Amino acid sequence: MFKYSPLPLLFLSLLYLGLPGCGGGASSSNETASGVVNSKPQTTGSAGTAKSHMGNYMVIDNSSMPSQLQQLSSSSVTGVVKHYSWNELEPAMGSYDFSQIRADVAEAALQKKYLLVQIDLDSRDGARALPIYLTQNQMVVPMQNGAATLKIWDAYVVDRLKSLYAELAAHMDNEAYFEGLIIQPPGVQLSEQLKAKYAYSVDTHRDAMIELLKSTKAAFTTANVFWSFAKMTESFKLDNDIAAAVASSRITMGGADLRADNPNWQTVYQPIYSAMKGHAILFALIGSDATSSIKSASKSATLMVLLQTAREREVKYLLWEQQGSSASDAKPWANIIPVLEATPK
Repeated sequence: MFKYSPLPLLFLSLLYLGLPGCGGGASSSNETASGVVNSKPQTTGSAGTAKSHMGNYMVIDNSSMPSQLQQLSSSSVTGVVKHYSWNELEPAMGSYDFSQIRADVAEAALQKKYLLVQIDLDSRDGARALPIYLTQNQMVVPMQNGAATLKIWDAYVVDRLKSLYAELAAHMDNEAYFEGLIIQPPGVQLSEQLKAKYAYSVDTHRDAMIELLKSTKAAFTTANVFWSFAKMTESFKLDNDIAAAVASSRITMGGADLRADNPNWQTVYQPIYSAMKGHAILFALIGSDATSSIKSASKSATLMVLLQTAREREVKYLLWEQQGSSASDAKPWANIIPVLEATPK
């Protein structure tokens, strides 16, 4: 497995100074996304042309995509983020099915919107979110909080994910309206006893993520690879070391929940964002907690502040979770779209 000697945060900016502009080349000139669902790779984009459709992306749920896209026809919305379970994409080991992703790309293309794919690696839906062979091979382990987590630090898991992402790249990389893949590693909260039992260490965790990110970015020659920071204070050094190691790979980085009252923003995330500002493509999440109660001018003003904060940090991709009391609200974007439309670009 790839080995890495960690560098302190101070060197992050230095690693980027020799890089060419991180904005990428022009987007693919082919504006036709195939609606044909099959198992063979298709190339509707221009091979080797880096995609760079930056802007506001709405995190949609798994209900009818066409009906949600109709609410997102505003020119202020660049695209959508949709989650998929690993299990549905690899129902049997080595057997892949990307038909739903291809169908969703085709639907997004009808609205001239771009799709960001996030493959869930956590167990929020139980082990069903992960291929059964991982459980059978003891690659899903219990955590001290009663949940379960994928052994993201294990070489076997890394190899299986590399195969999944490489296969996805072979099928979707050059699709004009496929913007990229978001990799959000599962949080790891193990007791010292469980760490010893499952051969966990920060070093193996770090090396596994570096290998996975570099391999995946090499597979996607036109689409973007987004790496989402772990959302735990104790992961700061781990995230810092990974960021330093993959700096030259042009990974799009970020993912921290951009909220004025986020206690970790100033102490945990801001130093990494500041170090990468101007030297890497950055993204951030505006979570549902920040938007769920936007019903007044004051709340809209709060959103304006968040947008300004993102602009100051040079965040290029903003991912918006649905607002409202639940994801099934009839108009989950009703209070967000007007703010985006009123914000000068």
